[in-house]
Amino acid sequence: FAEILDLSPPDIQKEIEKTMRTMLEVRMGLVTGHEKDTAKAKKQRRYLAKLKTAYRQKEIGLSPKS
Repeated sequence: FAEILDLSPPDIQKEIEKTMRTMLEVRMGLVTGHEKDTAKAKKQRRYLAKLKTAYRQKEIGLSPKS
């Protein structure tokens, strides 16, 4: 999580967009049978939540907990 907090807000926003595209690809792969790793969707969802949390913290000016 610390490496996410080191990113600038525009970089975090780009990473959010990239992760959302990846999540869509994983979901489509699971539906079509091309993707076998069902845990990948969960990992992507959690990573997206971390990104959004970091973005919001920077947006409202919260400092990360030490």
